Amino acid sequence: FPKGSQAFVIDVLTDKLYAELSAKKAGDVTLDQTIASALQDEKETVGIRVANESVVNEFEPLFSALFEKHFNWKPEKYTESKIDNTPFATAVADTESKVVSKITQHRFANLSATGFGVFNSDNLEEKSKIISEALESLAEGSKGKFYPLEGISAEDKEKLTKLSALPAAFSEQEVKIGYGSDWPKGRGVFVSNNEQVIVYVNRCDAIEITSNIEGGDLSKSTDCVEQVWSHLKSKLSLAIHDKFGNLTTHVSNFGTGFKVDAVVKSGQDLSKIEGHEKFTITAQGAENCYLISLTNTVGLSEQDILDTTNTFLIKIVAASTTNTSAAVSE
Repeated sequence: FPKGSQAFVIDVLTDKLYAELSAKKAGDVTLDQTIASALQDEKETVGIRVANESVVNEFEPLFSALFEKHFNWKPEKYTESKIDNTPFATAVADTESKVVSKITQHRFANLSATGFGVFNSDNLEEKSKIISEALESLAEGSKGKFYPLEGISAEDKEKLTKLSALPAAFSEQEVKIGYGSDWPKGRGVFVSNNEQVIVYVNRCDAIEITSNIEGGDLSKSTDCVEQVWSHLKSKLSLAIHDKFGNLTTHVSNFGTGFKVDAVVKSGQDLSKIEGHEKFTITAQGAENCYLISLTNTVGLSEQDILDTTNTFLIKIVAASTTNTSAAVSE
């Protein structure tokens, strides 16, 4: 491994475990290919990329050790949970202040019995066809248009760019560790007619559903994503492990394959707000503008992720509006 690397996989891949697993193959994928990101990039955090379901089955001891040590997760059997989408308080608390300018939800998933999006170019076009056909049969409120990226027109490219929905090709470093060098073959983007849901096909995972709604309405964001997610689950055979749940290229999305992030504008020091230690807080371009997201979602249910995020957003809104009111009063 590179000198100075602190990738999580280094702590758990002992000489004994390496000797045991390096003798195996997951289809055509070796252990060294699975940990290539840690071998080639000293800045890598986790150090594993998953190419297919067989990788998880063949190298399961590595995944189990990684999750237990670095994510405090020791799963025995994955059980899909349901979301109680009773209106969250974020939107109510933030009606006037607009501290929360956008909440984005993500669902990551892959098709079963096929390679995952970034590593397998031989069946990308077939997977794209299967997924786009499933998207075409969405209910009226979620219907939209699928845009294949290969040969995309200038007009459609401009539309996706305006929506911030045009994915970039993989970087040179990503290609080095095995990501497809044949971009944009087999890739595409689905946009709902109301532009509230965007689905990336074969970008990193085979499926990435993303909400695209301005404002702090967490319930509305949840509704939009769940309608599409429920439909695709009913139409497609997804890669779901009996122990680790939804399988994704990045192991930090294992389990639910669900993420929530929010853009907030606040003059407060967010690191002083109770609960901040659970979140990654990243400054954005605009002044006092931050992107917040739960640092670790592995082992959490969708409801846990939503409730924890909602609670923290309410505290940010309360702190920000209280400060603003005090300043106006003075």
